[in-house]
Amino acid sequence: MYEVFGNVASRAFRVLWALEELGQEYTLTLANPQDAVIRAVYPVGKVPAMRVGTDILTDSTAIITYLADKHGGLSAPAGTIARAHQDAITHAIIDEIDAVL
Repeated sequence: MYEVFGNVASRAFRVLWALEELGQEYTLTLANPQDAVIRAVYPVGKVPAMRVGTDILTDSTAIITYLADKHGGLSAPAGTIARAHQDAITHAIIDEIDAVL
């Protein structure tokens, strides 16, 4: 089971949605940016973060990519041309649109 740190009004929502789509079990530990709860697991204090065993993953895009690869859903297979095209679109959106928001 995964433990997600954040709240639904943050980018943690992306991770929660991916987990739901993949049918994976998780718990949500409510945390706002810079809360003591999140800083205890990720000293930078940004949300979301996700606990996988004893590891903490950060950044919603990185977490979703990990989940997609691990559970074989939501994306083209890693190492394929289709995935390279998908990643190019994802990074373009992050660079050009999401960063402005």
